[in-house]
Amino acid sequence: MARSPRTPYLGCYLRNLVLSTIGLTVAALLLARLEILAVPSGGLVLLPPAIAAYMAGRAWGRAEGVVPAGRAAWHWAVVAGLGYLAVQMVLLPLGFIAFSFERSMLLPVALVLCALFLATIVIHRVCVVWGARSGADI
Repeated sequence: MARSPRTPYLGCYLRNLVLSTIGLTVAALLLARLEILAVPSGGLVLLPPAIAAYMAGRAWGRAEGVVPAGRAAWHWAVVAGLGYLAVQMVLLPLGFIAFSFERSMLLPVALVLCALFLATIVIHRVCVVWGARSGADI
């Protein structure tokens, strides 16, 4: 009997996170370039993990037919938050290069990343359960 992973659908989450980050960034740049709409940067930071967690939760609900229990959902949210933080750490040097940040900006950026990590844990927890309810038709 194969054991199920402790963090199911994390690959689905990471794929959707990367795709939604790229898609929303391109859409925001296009909208700004055409002077149609200026998308707030907070939306570009918090929407991709919400979309990805919802989609992963939906896949979870469809496959398992149940909503993840509280402890499993929190565990998933923390691990997904670490995955999101890893993606942000990969993208961070691009921001430093593009905006010519100085060394003095490292501490404020690190504090923002810590706050972002904590916020995304809550977002992941809410959205994965919401998506699972949607997928399981509960």
